[in-house]
Amino acid sequence: LTPQLLKAAVTTALNKLLAPVQAAFQANPDWQEIEKKAYPPPPEPEKKKKKPKDKGCRYPGGGAAAAAAAPRQEVDGVEEKLEKLAV
Repeated sequence: LTPQLLKAAVTTALNKLLAPVQAAFQANPDWQEIEKKAYPPPPEPEKKKKKPKDKGCRYPGGGAAAAAAAPRQEVDGVEEKLEKLAV
């Protein structure tokens, strides 16, 4: 005898023994109500609301347009100083 052979035989025997009990349970609505009270179905998980991600200023199309529209004054000052040095 091996465990593989015993498992199939024990499963079949248990199903035959429990068949009348299962039939009585299915026929009696009182027992089904008791089962629902004893083992209520699990509540549905709440869906989490998605929060918008903070993509930062280096996100393409996010902060690049604002940076290109307003040139820094430091760059303008450097160009003027380079012109004075070249003279």
